[in-house]
Amino acid sequence: MLDNQEIIESILQADSAKGGNGNFLMILIIIIPIVLVVVFIMRKKRKQNGENQTSVNNKDKSDTNEVWTTIKKYLRSIDDKGKEVIDSYVVKRAEPHNLVQMTKQQRIDYKNEQKAIKALKTTNPEQYKIEMERIKKEKRAKPKELYVVLFTTRNAKTLIIDEPRAIECEVRLVKINKKENRREIDVVRALDYEEEMLWIEPIKAKDDEIYNKRLEADKKKQQKAAQRRQKQLEKQKNKTN
Repeated sequence: MLDNQEIIESILQADSAKGGNGNFLMILIIIIPIVLVVVFIMRKKRKQNGENQTSVNNKDKSDTNEVWTTIKKYLRSIDDKGKEVIDSYVVKRAEPHNLVQMTKQQRIDYKNEQKAIKALKTTNPEQYKIEMERIKKEKRAKPKELYVVLFTTRNAKTLIIDEPRAIECEVRLVKINKKENRREIDVVRALDYEEEMLWIEPIKAKDDEIYNKRLEADKKKQQKAAQRRQKQLEKQKNKTN
């Protein structure tokens, strides 16, 4: 990609060859760097916003395939045979003590927990030391990339739908060689679905709302495109008649 100086020099050369207007050239020299700076800032903000999202893209086909493969691996591990995955939703779990990644309710619960631990300093000094040691250990440890996977299955033959379930998964990067890493997903444990839904439900509701709006917008675009095609066909018929 050309840098600012190269862009300006190319404009100067083009203007000189064509005998362009000097004032117009000066305007371009002033505007181009400003535009480039604005584009850079917008891209940076977009990237930052993407990194802070709590939920992953649950509608992308490649992501869905990866998730369903993991669910099926879990079903095999518990010998739950003859089941089809009919629905899934994935949310990244907040890192311990990382308030930025937590939901509003999680932040409230976390602060209440910290207050309760602080109160132990006078009521139960020994337990206070244990809790503080645990917190220090968690903060020193390398954070794991953990996800909560909500899913629903049904019997492939009878089509009877099971109760929704939840599992916790860890995504690890396994080194293949000096230049390449491979993503591996491990199922950590089964979770209480209702308990996890207490904090996931607001995230899922917002995500579903955005997705449904996109679907509605796409549907309207398709309808308009179909109407345009119909009008074109009618015009062609009228011309032939």
